[in-house]
Amino acid sequence: MTYKAFEDYYKEAEIKHLVLFEHNGYLISPPFCTDKCKDYSNVMIYKDGGIVYIGIDTPPATSKYNSMAAVGDSLFFAPYGIWDSFNTVLELRNWKPVYHTIASDSKGQFYNMAGDGATAFAAPLGYDPVSFGLFIKDGEVKQIPIPESLALKRHMGCVFANGNYYSPPRGETLDYNTILKFNPTTEEVTMITVDNLPLSKRKYSDFIPVGNKLFALPFGREQELHHMLVLDTITDTTELVELTVPPFMKKYNIGVLLDDIIIAVPYGHKDDGDANHGLAFNTTTYKHSTFDVEQTFGGKYRFRCGIAYNGIAVFFPTGTPNADIIAVDKTGTVVFRKSLPEYILGRPIEYNGVLHTLAYQVVTKEHCLVTMDKDYNITFEVLF
Repeated sequence: MTYKAFEDYYKEAEIKHLVLFEHNGYLISPPFCTDKCKDYSNVMIYKDGGIVYIGIDTPPATSKYNSMAAVGDSLFFAPYGIWDSFNTVLELRNWKPVYHTIASDSKGQFYNMAGDGATAFAAPLGYDPVSFGLFIKDGEVKQIPIPESLALKRHMGCVFANGNYYSPPRGETLDYNTILKFNPTTEEVTMITVDNLPLSKRKYSDFIPVGNKLFALPFGREQELHHMLVLDTITDTTELVELTVPPFMKKYNIGVLLDDIIIAVPYGHKDDGDANHGLAFNTTTYKHSTFDVEQTFGGKYRFRCGIAYNGIAVFFPTGTPNADIIAVDKTGTVVFRKSLPEYILGRPIEYNGVLHTLAYQVVTKEHCLVTMDKDYNITFEVLF
């Protein structure tokens, strides 16, 4: 199969469901929607081999929902809408849809949302300008003002740690360098400046919590950014740890914590052939080493496509069907790999002791539930 990036399938495929969440014993998938099926509007619920659909009323949009958080007894989905004006926050309350319309109808508003059970928060991404965060509490959806910036795509991942929500700086401008912190009790926003951060677009995607510290892997459009960002959530102070890794663009969009070791696999730029360097980083000593994933092309492993499973970091190739599923131990040794070149895979989750993800068959257009057990046995169940 000729190499294709995930973005190519937005225009060509008919992917209705791709992201998967677990809640109270159920697998839940909101409408994802690529361009050819952007009017699709169902939430899919799966349990014990049976599927139920909840019909919802959302306007047409490409890539409607990428994130979900449970707040009290309700499930909330934050609007993404990569190319479309889409401003519907979806709530499932007792499995009944409730709609919250936010004032902004920018494109690509919120890629990820975190929650602590009682609240949820999404930092602004924004393919168009977005100057507020999304805060959910007591069934109410609030827009929290964020200091304005000329930078687009400001934040991507969001985590809850030590009583606050945090999101590292991403940004489409070279000099965007602020961590977003939100206190759900006081509803106060703090922008933490990262001093001496190298100039780069798309600096960091996500935080990985380790004790009271948060670690962000360098992504970056420029090779000069090869620094692990570390935030101490007690003092709100930062440090930059320079990584001794070969130079390549768009380094790491995903990392998995195994004990005190972060295992990361490369993303890479689609036009380059140098993104084969994985990373094993010790969060206690900051010692690190690289390993070879044996595939050099770009666009491989995307946001949160990895998971710790049975003491191993397992990564699904959510960037392109041309990359392999790989499993890596904490020494940086690849212990398993498998190619599924006819399937676009979603992010993995652990459910009933087995890894699950959704998959789209690029030839037949079938949607499948894919499972992988601890012995790396992979099964497919056609859903529709």
